[in-house]
Amino acid sequence: MKQFLVVWLFGSAVATAGLITVQLADKPLTPGLLASALTVTVSNTSDVAIVLRGVEWVDYCGDHRQWRARRYGSTRTAADGAIEHNMMTQSLTSEYFEDGLLFPGERLDVVAPLTPQRDGRHELRIRYAVAGSAIEWPVCMFLADSESPMKAVYRRAIAERIQARQGRAARDAILHWPGSKASPEQQEQFKLALPLASDPKNAATGGLSVAEAARKAKLDPERELYSAFYRAALSAWFFVRADRSAVALRWVLPPTAPPGYFKWKTYPMPNMDRTAPDEFGEKTAMLLRPDAFGDCVKVKLPSQPMYYEPGKTPLAAHELWRVLERACERSVDVRVVTINPNGLGAENVLTAGVVVDGAGRWLDPKPASPAGHYFASPKEAVEKITVFLQKNDWPALSRYYDLRDAAVAREELESGRFFLRTERPALVHPGLPWKYKQPFTPGFKFDRVEPTDAGDVVRVLLSIAIDEGGGMKQRGTDSFLLRKSTNGYQVLPK
Repeated sequence: MKQFLVVWLFGSAVATAGLITVQLADKPLTPGLLASALTVTVSNTSDVAIVLRGVEWVDYCGDHRQWRARRYGSTRTAADGAIEHNMMTQSLTSEYFEDGLLFPGERLDVVAPLTPQRDGRHELRIRYAVAGSAIEWPVCMFLADSESPMKAVYRRAIAERIQARQGRAARDAILHWPGSKASPEQQEQFKLALPLASDPKNAATGGLSVAEAARKAKLDPERELYSAFYRAALSAWFFVRADRSAVALRWVLPPTAPPGYFKWKTYPMPNMDRTAPDEFGEKTAMLLRPDAFGDCVKVKLPSQPMYYEPGKTPLAAHELWRVLERACERSVDVRVVTINPNGLGAENVLTAGVVVDGAGRWLDPKPASPAGHYFASPKEAVEKITVFLQKNDWPALSRYYDLRDAAVAREELESGRFFLRTERPALVHPGLPWKYKQPFTPGFKFDRVEPTDAGDVVRVLLSIAIDEGGGMKQRGTDSFLLRKSTNGYQVLPK
């Protein structure tokens, strides 16, 4: 069985290694300048189907795309054998979707960003798995046949549906592996000499070539091994050595210089991962250790509005320089980590003094203890909520809410808009304030607790007796939900 891949980077020069052929870019690249939209076209010239598992540059950022993953919604098999994907269900599908299925003769464009280095020599790695021969396709593969904003239908990969793709692989398929056992991952890796731009004036990189910038930064281009990055938004070069030590070369106006007298100046940098400068820009997001950087920038902490937010602090250019200077002073390394906070897709993020897991949850330092953000009992919940409402202490009350499944941002709670009405209802008892809409109106008292169909959720029943005079009392009821965990109780929005 003959099988191999052909890969183009839109050009004419061809390189081959193992089972992969690569056609290089016609458009020359600039050493030190990020080619963020560099596109690799992968073509399957074998007689079997394949699924991609990674297209990445060796010793560079890995490919963190989820080529095979579950999606939001639910899937079911219809009576005719088709697989239906309901995108409105609040869960994850049982089926896994393939974003890189290529039948023989098909191509797929893949973006593989790269900052080319001084000699343009790089290695490309393609990871893939064999997905079966033609006789197996109608049995184990399903292709998108129709789609609406709410539902997609996948039908068996018969010849007509494959031909309708017209040689372009669609990023949408479901694969049931023969025998329920996935094929082992394979890879091809090869050395490339990328075409580099010839620009005597180096206009795109601050007027300096990589070698010229390196010398100004007191590096020896002939003897030292380093990666070079020019970031136009910062008017600066960054150099990262093999041991992760780094230095920056900035185009600055010295404090005592006359107006307009800019010059290149060298700045020590903290140790950093090789590709960290790729993430630097006019706006840079970082996970920052509060006790190291809290006095020089406003550090953002993890939060859980509608979805989990890992606490990426947005930094303007001047704030980034301040953070890098502080990190250098305190020997705090700058790292590049890959996280997938909510299962919506992986991303690279910079960290300085923060250790996180794969979901972006802080391991060191530990986030603020949840103590005090949970009620000890439903009765205590009613008593404390009443005080928060009477004092209009919306930030404190919002911290007792569980918003994991709610379509409301925590900012709505913290501002008070979530809890208050802006217009008087048509029917309201004159003895009660009408402005409260969540979770209840002060004056109601704890009555009892009832279980719900959800085992970890209880309904808290409230009651009130309003003196009407003459021995008459008008009675009313209300309720709200609490979710119980090992830490205590939190309120669920109505």
